[in-house]
Amino acid sequence: MYRNYLRLQVLFLHVCTKVLRHVVEHFAKEEWGGVLEDFNLANFIKTKVDILKDLQRRKILNKSQVEAIENGQYQEWDITLLAVVLLNMVQMEPHERAAVESIRTERNNIQHSSNVEVNDANYYTIWTNVTNSIRLLASVSGPDFKADIEKYLKTTEQLDEPGEPWKTVIMELLKESKMNLILQKLNELDKNVQSIHKKISSEPGSLTPKNQCDINIENNSRIFMENLMKKPSFKTKRSVLEQAKSFLTNEKVVVLTSYKEDLVMSILKDIVMCFQKEMRNVTLLNTTSEWKSVSPNDTGLIILKNITGPWSKRELTETHTIDKWTYLFDAIHARAEGSSMSVAIVLKKTHLDEITSKLCDHKILKNVVEIRVRDAAPGPLPDQSQTPSAGTSDDVILRKKDQHLNKLGVNVDDTNKPRNSYKLVTDNSTSHSFISCILVSSAQDCIVVVDVWTSCIKLFHTEQQKPHAEVDCKLKNWNDPWAVAEVPNTQQFAVTFPKDNKIRMFELTKTFTFTVCRNFQTIQTVADCRGICSLEGYLVVSFGTAGDCREHGMIQIVALTGDVYKQIDHKGGEPLFNNPKYLVLSPEKNLIHVSDKSKNKIITIDFEGTVWSEIDIQRPGCVIADPSTGGLYICSKATTNLFQACCETDTCFDVDAQHFGKEPVAMAFDRAKQCLHLAFRGSPEIMEYAINTNSQSRKVEL
Repeated sequence: MYRNYLRLQVLFLHVCTKVLRHVVEHFAKEEWGGVLEDFNLANFIKTKVDILKDLQRRKILNKSQVEAIENGQYQEWDITLLAVVLLNMVQMEPHERAAVESIRTERNNIQHSSNVEVNDANYYTIWTNVTNSIRLLASVSGPDFKADIEKYLKTTEQLDEPGEPWKTVIMELLKESKMNLILQKLNELDKNVQSIHKKISSEPGSLTPKNQCDINIENNSRIFMENLMKKPSFKTKRSVLEQAKSFLTNEKVVVLTSYKEDLVMSILKDIVMCFQKEMRNVTLLNTTSEWKSVSPNDTGLIILKNITGPWSKRELTETHTIDKWTYLFDAIHARAEGSSMSVAIVLKKTHLDEITSKLCDHKILKNVVEIRVRDAAPGPLPDQSQTPSAGTSDDVILRKKDQHLNKLGVNVDDTNKPRNSYKLVTDNSTSHSFISCILVSSAQDCIVVVDVWTSCIKLFHTEQQKPHAEVDCKLKNWNDPWAVAEVPNTQQFAVTFPKDNKIRMFELTKTFTFTVCRNFQTIQTVADCRGICSLEGYLVVSFGTAGDCREHGMIQIVALTGDVYKQIDHKGGEPLFNNPKYLVLSPEKNLIHVSDKSKNKIITIDFEGTVWSEIDIQRPGCVIADPSTGGLYICSKATTNLFQACCETDTCFDVDAQHFGKEPVAMAFDRAKQCLHLAFRGSPEIMEYAINTNSQSRKVEL
């Protein structure tokens, strides 16, 4: 624990300061308006005198700190001064500012603590947060500087090589009178180790410790905990973790399962940290034969991870008969029930399914918590709109339509049966057409069609399939509309215009004879906006790499006022996207499915930028989500087939009987009719295809 504290001190005082000083110089030079040969930081600071005075007036900086900044000797600044300059005096992207804030916050928490101990769980959390921020900021200055920083990070984590970092840390700790505490603790630890060694050595006829099994379990548990804390954290719905905790508290046993190992490990990490906070030991066992080596009085939680074989195997490695599985689960339940400790069993979902097929009624199998991709926690977005009134949601609208059909004597179930497809003509001419996006609006009883090549937006009545409004973008000197999204609980929708770097908002006004589609607001974007979907009060927008020479694509969450709430483009210093042209929200509005043609993937992220799923598919195009199942439908520019995908298993299938002979380029899901509206490359027509839920799909290798 003391070594953890020292590692973090080296990280802050030696690595963070080096990176922040380099970043200060980089951004100051970028903003400098004069000749670079004449640049020095003191001259740059002189252009920020008003900001300095304001910071001093607000007591963010004292007089000596202001003088230190005015001198421009940034190689002598500490993290506090570096962070103040970066956050107040230079232009940075939101994710870069967040990285600086993270470093400053974590450093302050450690520096202002009177304790010199950091437990493993807290250490790995702090280390991960800070190093991710360091890598992101280091990448700003180019790959060479980032490579140098990686070397420093590796040396710091090893904590074995003496040199300048240790001199710096020891001098700082001596200033704060903390070094004596550390030396005292390390001395006590050394004495305890020597005492144990003497006790072991004094036992007659033994060259090895008395209980080698105990040491093996301790070593395995320690290595497992270290690796567990390094695993990525996924923010799941609170109910998932609470259910797992409830089973551990009341039933003493929980079975954690998923198709994805990282999801299970994330929940397990939260559980382990809860036990560690309560000062209860956690032990990893690979087999139940190691039960006897564990003391129930000293152990709070036992983790059983490999009782069915390696996670990488699809089928069970440890194959047992029903009697053997029953005996195994009975032993686990009896041991947990008769002691104060709890047991967490970690199983791959395919392994659990095999066990359940043999042993479906065992009491342990009633304590199963499955962690799924769709269990991601909703994004923490501030409320930007009025609470929607009952009667405006899609569910209420569809329920009213069903009631209307019942009054007319129509069987509601019949409306979902497969029907003959029809063609919805969107253009009287036979000229080339490229329909890039289709929107089915249940609230407005219309279908909105965006055609790039003819540069128009058309609205069709849902039942009559006749056009009742049109926007000719050429007449307004607007360039190539791309995608459309409906703004919830309004008569409005938003359309992206990549070449104009604009999102234009439209409003429908209905009269006795016709409908008028009016542009009432325009949002200026920073780059070529492409895909778009909407939340309450927000738009989620994807940006490609064309137009502004961006190196990588990105996602922005934009308020309807035009303010950027959040930007998602990097994770751990690495770019998430190359060219994300299409995106869609999950039915629960907690995940963003992004179609990236350049990466040949459908990437699923949450609102923090954490990747939950990556599905391989050649040159993916339009992607939509089935609101009832959460499954995805995907167009591919590499084939004329339509595909279905599952984020839980990261698998992709082509849909039987949907080999159209021409490339589908846009589609929309119609909840009222349970069908897809499909458009094809070069065609001005849209086809309606009824979804057959009983049809079989086969897996394809892409």
